[in-house]
Amino acid sequence: MSDWTWDFVWGVQYFLGNDDDSGVSSMDEKDKPCARTITLELKVTPSTPRTAHHTRGRIPTHRKQQLELKSLRRELARLKGYIMDIEIPESREMTYWERVAKMEQLDLLKAGLENEDLLAAVQNNTAFIDNLQRTMRKKRHLADSGLSSN
Repeated sequence: MSDWTWDFVWGVQYFLGNDDDSGVSSMDEKDKPCARTITLELKVTPSTPRTAHHTRGRIPTHRKQQLELKSLRRELARLKGYIMDIEIPESREMTYWERVAKMEQLDLLKAGLENEDLLAAVQNNTAFIDNLQRTMRKKRHLADSGLSSN
């Protein structure tokens, strides 16, 4: 394993862009700032929680996939919440306009994450509405056929 550790300040600058006026937002290892390193400890959770014992001795594949998807969505929500709570420490004195630009970049990132969440909610609700409409059509069809047979 390598002895390389993640530098939080460098990572934020890498993902949010560099502070230079050229507009180029790429950073190499040589551009890594000499700021303090923040070590983050992340708790690792198993991808699938333990479930009740099934009588057949194994969990069906579709159920495993559902459980894993649910677990991954919870993990994604937790990590998105973590990103929303991140505050960028100032590694050097920034001008007013630089600070405004950084805050705009952070707001853009947060808005993008919120937009993804809203789109996912719309898709879920659309699927739910379609399912209800199909069910109502089936029941209406069954009710109509029951009246005509009498």
